[in-house]
Order: sequence, then C-alpha cells, then structure tokens
Amino acid sequence: NRAFSSEFWTGAVLGFGALAFQLELMHLGGWFDFGTIVLHGSDVLRWGAFWGLFFLCTGFFEEGMLRGYPQRVLTNGMGFWPSALVLSTLFACLHLGNPGENKFGIFMVFVDGMTMCFSLWRTGSMWFAVGNHAAWDWAQTFFFGTPDSGMKPHGALFSPSFHGPALLSGGADGPEGSVLVLLSEVLIAVAIAIIYRHRKYPLLKDEAPVMETAPVESSPLITPPQTA
Repeated sequence: NRAFSSEFWTGAVLGFGALAFQLELMHLGGWFDFGTIVLHGSDVLRWGAFWGLFFLCTGFFEEGMLRGYPQRVLTNGMGFWPSALVLSTLFACLHLGNPGENKFGIFMVFVDGMTMCFSLWRTGSMWFAVGNHAAWDWAQTFFFGTPDSGMKPHGALFSPSFHGPALLSGGADGPEGSVLVLLSEVLIAVAIAIIYRHRKYPLLKDEAPVMETAPVESSPLITPPQTA
C-alpha cells in the first residue's frame, strides 16, 4: 500500500540531484565535461523508457535481495546494524567482477549500501532506496552517459568525457570512483536524517509483551447484591 509513495519519489529526486551536483563540481574542477546531446527525437523517449524500466527492476532486485527479507531475518537474529554491515559488504562483493571497477568504487558501493540501510531504518520501507537506486543508475547510464559501476553506457543522452587523476575523475569506474561521491552520499544521508526524523523500522523490542493473567473466580462466600 506504499508502492511508489512519496518516499519513492523523494529517493529518486535525491539520487538524481546528488549525482547532478557531484558532476557539476567535477566539471568546475576540470575533471568532467558534460559533452553534447547525441540522442534526438523518438530515440530519447525510447532509450529513456528502456533504461528507466531496466533500473527500476534493478532497484527492486538489489534492494529486495539486500535490504528486504534477508535484512528482516538477520535483524531479528543479530540486530539491524550488524545485519546492515554484513549485507552491505555482500553488496560490495557482488560488484567485484564488474569491468572498470576500482578499489575506491567498491568501497563506495559498501557506503551506499549503508546509506540505503539508513533510509530503511528511518522510513520503515524499501521504497526510498528503490527510488534512489533506480534514479542514480538511470541518471548515470542514460541522462549523463557516464559509466555505472564500471559498466560503459549505451543509448545515452549525453556524450561526456573525464579528465585528470582517476581518484578525482572516477576513471573507468565513472562518478562512483571519484572521491567526490562521498559528498553525494553525505548529502543523501543528511537529507534522510532531516526529512525522516524518527526510526520507523519495526524491531522485536517494539512489541509489547503479552501479560498472562489468571481468570478471576467468584468466591462462594460472597453473594452479589440483589437489585429490585
């Protein structure tokens, strides 16, 4: 009943906005150029819709696999944040085989996993994370045309270029390999903390214990009063 709620769209706007802000900083520093638009007409809608659906499915799959049922079960057994550390480490390990990934980019996948766990902790649902994940990947691959976790884009709107040391430009890893992505993650985490002030993720300790009470038996020595 919370499908595509405000949490989803808030996550999507923050994902796209944080990436756009990071790329603008990289552009001002001389490490990134947006390039020119290379798609026109119906190709814009066709590729935009294709990548939108593709990364929506990616958001469902990866967030569901790592922040859904496994997180729920492990939280009940070992606590929320230890579970978040384990599953975010797994999230990073799943990216080790991507071509173009660098060590810093792998570390940032872990950081992003923890940030999405924080959104789960504050919102109580995966919808913020799904929207954020889908919009961030869509913005990289389609809108800005940058590599996504080391994967080269196809059918992108822009044709950008990177310059300078890989630690600043991201190199073959794309924006996720640049140290400036730390700022993007911080912005998203701060926005979560401001917008969603309290934890909504249910924990076992939130369930009130059920007190067993003995049935009250009437005493044979006490006769209830009679009414006229």
